[in-house]
Amino acid sequence: MPGTIQIDVDGLWTYRRYVRQKGCGDDPGPDPAYSEGVPRFLDLLAAHDLKATFFIVGRDARHPAHQAVITRIVEQGHEIANHSMNHPLRFNQLDSVEMEQEITAADEVLRQLNKGPLSGFRAPTFSVDAGIIPLLIRKGYLYDSSVLPSGIAPLLMNAGHSLLKRHAVRLNAGNIRFALAPPGPYRPDPDCIWKPGTSPLVEVPVSVMPFWRTPIHSTYAFVFGVNVIKYALRRLSRRAIPYVYLFHAIDLVDIAKHNLALPAFRTLPERAGIVEALISALSREADPVTTRELVSQMRERI
Repeated sequence: MPGTIQIDVDGLWTYRRYVRQKGCGDDPGPDPAYSEGVPRFLDLLAAHDLKATFFIVGRDARHPAHQAVITRIVEQGHEIANHSMNHPLRFNQLDSVEMEQEITAADEVLRQLNKGPLSGFRAPTFSVDAGIIPLLIRKGYLYDSSVLPSGIAPLLMNAGHSLLKRHAVRLNAGNIRFALAPPGPYRPDPDCIWKPGTSPLVEVPVSVMPFWRTPIHSTYAFVFGVNVIKYALRRLSRRAIPYVYLFHAIDLVDIAKHNLALPAFRTLPERAGIVEALISALSREADPVTTRELVSQMRERI
């Protein structure tokens, strides 16, 4: 059973919006997500001879230094995918025109760097509904990967962002009903993204713990440790569910050096050790392919 590794390349400015400090993307220099995080991930993936999919924010892709890194991603055989233009936090509250503008603007920037059309999209903070389906189909996209099929994840994300903001925050971060979505790739209902249906678009949900539906991506690995994630991967394998494992570029950034503090975020050496252990475990469970390749392999069976 194949699997896919995904990396959300969210600049530090997307995190600083919640911290009472200056700097939300106005720094003319390269963002550490690109100068530190992505190069470290590329080196690690190359060491294990693995391919991955990097979800890129269009706003960041306009920076010349970032473009050089994105070009390196493409040249090394990885996939780049659309993560919106400006990473709006309540993406599913945008009207259809605003939503399409976010997708189109990022697509125009990224397809030039990709030297060809893109195949996939992820909404910021899993903030998505069925309105995204016709927009992505019109753009010729093969898949969306915005569903995190967990009922507890929205509560955890609201708690984490509230800690950053230092007051109660309610994001549209996923949806409790997403816990009812299939745990592996499926064709969504055009009117309800978490229900199986007949859409030509494929939904590629981020992997969660089977049965319990708790998140298992890297943010939670830093809290619960690698062994819990390995257990989840084994359970997915036994159920013949391909894993869709999500990292973030900031996982390999020395955030302390950049005066950024995140709840439950370990030191860089600790995080680097966990990420490497996870990459090794993922490579043993399956031969990871890009998300585009995973969808190509599975779309006739779903």
